[in-house]
Order: sequence, then structure tokens, then C-alpha cells
Amino acid sequence: MLQLRKGLKPSRKGRAVTGSGLQLDWNSQLYAFVKIQLKAEVQWKLGELKRCPTEPVTPRKSRKELALLVAKAGGWGTWVMHQILRQEVHYIRNGKLPAPKQGKHVKVGSWLTDEGTIMAMQEYMKHAGEGKLI
Repeated sequence: MLQLRKGLKPSRKGRAVTGSGLQLDWNSQLYAFVKIQLKAEVQWKLGELKRCPTEPVTPRKSRKELALLVAKAGGWGTWVMHQILRQEVHYIRNGKLPAPKQGKHVKVGSWLTDEGTIMAMQEYMKHAGEGKLI
């Protein structure tokens, strides 16, 4: 929880310490989800302490319902709800926030296999004199 809060604190220059843009939004949603879960748990326990023994047990709100509340508060839907649930599990298991994956997909596996690089090398070799001994 402390790491989540640290990820949301602004620095002196007004920027977030860790993450920016979409990653900061994901961090804030995850923080809000964990916070709302703790609040719902406390409210449920207080409700159980106040209820009479003859009354039925009050139902707890599920994780999905709480995650959907957080997602809808940000103007999102069920896909973001599932992402929030995945990130929470990752945070609990590993003790750190999941690394952002935006912009990390590989379009070209290697510089050497890139067609543009190969053409540039061939062009350079033509002008430099490929295979000539000095």
C-alpha cells in the first residue's frame, strides 16, 4: 500500500515520481481499488457487529463489483475492471507494481534484420568499395 501511495505522490516539480500518463492512471486506479476494498471490509465488519443474531448475514461486495466501481469512476468498463484485478494480484504476489508495457512491443526483432538497415548497409558498401583491398 505504501508503494502504491509513493507512486502517486507528486514531486517538487509537479510531476509524479513513478510513471506518468496512462501508467499513473493505472496506479491511481489500483490504489483506489485497494483503498475501497479495505473500506468495504471495515464497513462489513461494523455492520456485522451491529446486526442482531436473528437477522441474516449481510452480504459482502465482491472484488469484481468494487473493481467495476473504480473503473466506472474513471469512465471505463469491464476490460479495465479485469486489468485492475490482474494488477492487484500481481501487486500482492510480487510486492511491486507491474511494469508498464506501453510502447514495448517489438516491431523489428533486431537492427540487423531490419530491411531499411540492410539497404543502408548495401548502399554504403557500394560507395565505400566493397571487397577492394587497399
